[in-house]
Formats: sequence, C-alpha cells, structure tokens
Amino acid sequence: MACARTYWWRSRFIRSRPYYSPVKSLIDVPADGVTFGMLSMFVKERFTEEVLDCICEILSACPNANFICIGSEDISAKVSYMESKGFTDRRRWLGLQREPFWALKYFNEIPRGSSQSIRECMSCGIAALVMNYSEDHHESVRADIVGEDYTVMENNTQEYVRRAIEWIESPESRRSTAKDLFERAKKHYSVEKFVEEMTTYMASFLN
Repeated sequence: MACARTYWWRSRFIRSRPYYSPVKSLIDVPADGVTFGMLSMFVKERFTEEVLDCICEILSACPNANFICIGSEDISAKVSYMESKGFTDRRRWLGLQREPFWALKYFNEIPRGSSQSIRECMSCGIAALVMNYSEDHHESVRADIVGEDYTVMENNTQEYVRRAIEWIESPESRRSTAKDLFERAKKHYSVEKFVEEMTTYMASFLN
C-alpha cells in the first residue's frame, strides 16, 4: 500500500511536465520511431529465449519499432542471442535509469514482470500490455493490475506479439489504452485510495 502512494505521487510530478520527444535522440532512436521495452531488476532471469523471440518477431514486423531494455544485470548473452537473429540495431540496453519511463512510448514485459513496474507505468500514462503466463502469482499478478482488456489471458505468445504489433502501428490505440490505464491507476492506486483503505483498516481496530 505504501508503494501505491509513491507511484501516484510520482506520476503527478512527472505528468506535470511535457513529454520531450527529443529524448529519443539521446538514445539514438529516430523521431518517428516507436519504442517498447522491458524494465526489471531481474533482467537476466526474465529475458528468456521465448521473450527474445517475441521481441525479434515484433521488430521484424515493425521497421519503426525500437526495443529498450532497462535494468542492472549483465545481459551480454542476451545481446549475443539477438545478434545471432540478425538484430544488431534497433535495440538499446540502457542499464539503470532514474526516470526510465521517459524512454518508452509504451511498456511491455513478458513472461515475468514486476507489479511495481506495471503500476508505475500506468501512473505515468504509458500503455501496458501483459500476459497471464501461468497461475503462479509472479506470472499472473500483472493481469489483476491492468485488467482483462489489456491482458492476454492465457499463455499465448503469438497473441501477445499480435497485440503488441497492433499497438506499435496505431498511435490512436496506444493513446486510448494509456488514458484508460491512467484512469485505472487513479482509481485503484492514488493517494486518496491509499488513505481511504488505510483509514478503513485502522478503524477496524477501534470497533
């Protein structure tokens, strides 16, 4: 619950400033390029070959797409794998970032993903697509956060890729999704919601 308060405060702070498209030039992405990516403290574990194959398929289908990976671990083997698939450009490995979401037009993470990253993504007004990879908590919790409309509700990587491509090719769809998820974040993860739930919880001890 404390994290929810932090996320929503931060989202209001970030959104009070304009989004500067020149940030793309700082990571050598064309102004008309669309960025998508993964943020995680456990990049090595979550960057499976299945994930990398999905990324390569998306990049193959969308010449204007650029993949960004933000995290702290050594992923040289992952880089080599993508290079073996023919992708020596249109992917950036940025390491840790203080405000990583400035680098992304939309955020996408598969198969395992931090619920914290997804909440913050939503609060920053960035569209998020997730997949209910299994019934295990760490592979399904994100579906509860974003809701069924923006979740591939089964382990179906081809449907995940299809929907990711659809978003890359449709700015209107991305904007609509981002707005919906931003409103969902306000409803479920705002400061007001945090205070309401904590007040109710504390009051239960007084009754």
